Amino acid sequence: MALPLFKTYRFEHPRNEKNFTVGGWAYLVAGLFGAFWVLSCGLRNKFLYAFAITLCAWAGIVAFTGISLFLQPVQAIIFFVGACLVLLAIHSRMMVAIVVNSYRRRGWQVRAGD
Repeated sequence: MALPLFKTYRFEHPRNEKNFTVGGWAYLVAGLFGAFWVLSCGLRNKFLYAFAITLCAWAGIVAFTGISLFLQPVQAIIFFVGACLVLLAIHSRMMVAIVVNSYRRRGWQVRAGD
């Protein structure tokens, strides 16, 4: 069972019945590649917005690196790994939200699954 943060979404086009699903591994890909994943979903008009969010996530990783330099080695590793995992989860959720909202505005039917 997935966490409520990582919902599965199913998109259905109302006219030609084309559909696709976003969930599971898509969150990992969205978290790692950010704006480029949004671009691969066919949303060229949202690329710059998503890229700005991705740049902020990268800046967060740089900041976490700087903060971890002032900690003891074991504490630094725990802090850095934990903070990066949280940042990855937030970043992936924001990228998926961009895709969900964009397809919803285009008229696609969006259904939240399990």
